[in-house]
Amino acid sequence: MNPQTLLLVLAVLFTNILSRFYGFWVIARLNTSWNKGLFFWPAILIQLLVPISLPKEHPWLKWLLLCNTCLHAFKLIDYYYRYESLPGKDRNFKRFFHSFECLYTVDIRKSFVTSTLTPPAGNGGRGDFYLGLLYLALGTTFLLLNRHSGWWRLSPQLDYLTLGAEYYFLCVGLVDLGVGIHRMMGYEVEGFFHEHARACSPGEFWARWNVPVHEWLRDNVYKRFGGRRHPYRGLFAAFLFSGLFHEYIISLASNTLNGFMVAYFMTQFVCVVFSISLHRFLNQYLPDYSRIRLTRPFLGVKWFLTLSCVLLPVSLFIHNFKKVFPLHTF
Repeated sequence: MNPQTLLLVLAVLFTNILSRFYGFWVIARLNTSWNKGLFFWPAILIQLLVPISLPKEHPWLKWLLLCNTCLHAFKLIDYYYRYESLPGKDRNFKRFFHSFECLYTVDIRKSFVTSTLTPPAGNGGRGDFYLGLLYLALGTTFLLLNRHSGWWRLSPQLDYLTLGAEYYFLCVGLVDLGVGIHRMMGYEVEGFFHEHARACSPGEFWARWNVPVHEWLRDNVYKRFGGRRHPYRGLFAAFLFSGLFHEYIISLASNTLNGFMVAYFMTQFVCVVFSISLHRFLNQYLPDYSRIRLTRPFLGVKWFLTLSCVLLPVSLFIHNFKKVFPLHTF
């Protein structure tokens, strides 16, 4: 890493820390300040714009800093909208810094947010730790076998398929490993995945995949742009925001702003809406639907269709992601 890149990285981290502290300071004064968002949103904008100046030579480093920046901004926005509803004991903004590095699920969320999808720690995190090791072993083994045999060179489709499997095992493994370690250290962190492989509809899958981000989108995007009164509008906004978020952290890091991330999540929006509409149609016009929908053959068909909806367009997602982490060309 040359000195110029190092200085830019330090500048990004310094700007993030400074704007984060300023954002928390603004939040802490919300109950007395009349100009609530006047200085808060510029702090968010500065955080998001500064990492764009990073050089193109280190995409993985740029990705890491963009993730760090974006998740800090998410956290500030979450607290900004939640602060006035917090009990008095949680209004000490210094607590916002505590255990922030516990992935991006902090202890203060547990004091006023409960998730029906989050399983209890139970074994103190050992189960998550061992599961993470298993996934990492599977991903690494598959990657090494693939590189040794060169399956990915046979066709672009096989390249995307094997890359998707490798990214999945390594990503889930690293996250489960991190959750397990933090739980064994005594931190209350949410699990990121909750039996997502058993989901029987696209909506259920995305509610179980990356639970903290799902909760953030539900509370800060879905409810504000639609909610129960206009659910489809809220879903559209949530999936569009998710696509823009991935475009920011992945497409900017790989220097390929082609809209593929937004396109992938828009296909998921279409799948979720179609699934809801089909469920309502069958419930209205099929007399035995309430009984049939619980049978194993029908659940198996729903599971297969859900998996197809998530995986068939996944090449859109991987196209840019493999430029940041080129597993087959290192």
